Amino acid sequence: MAAGAGGNLGEVDRARLLRAFGDRLRGIRKRAGYTQDSLAAATGLSRDGLAHLERGTRQPRLITLLILADGLGVSPAELLDGLSVSGLRAADSSQLGS
Repeated sequence: MAAGAGGNLGEVDRARLLRAFGDRLRGIRKRAGYTQDSLAAATGLSRDGLAHLERGTRQPRLITLLILADGLGVSPAELLDGLSVSGLRAADSSQLGS
């Protein structure tokens, strides 16, 4: 199902945003020098849970974002930087125009 007009978030958009968040989380984790196992140990989160977040197959809860940000030494905003529904749609529009 594609996204509707306005602020509606369709399943396709949701999946793409979750994958984009996962890519961002993985990049920040690696730059910080953590493996999934070591970040899990440092934060008390499960390695499987981290793997799901990085693959975009699980939507993070607010508390999870706060724990991850603290464990990675970044702000919660940095974890979400560049991720938005409007940005996703703008990228789609620019690809359609090329």
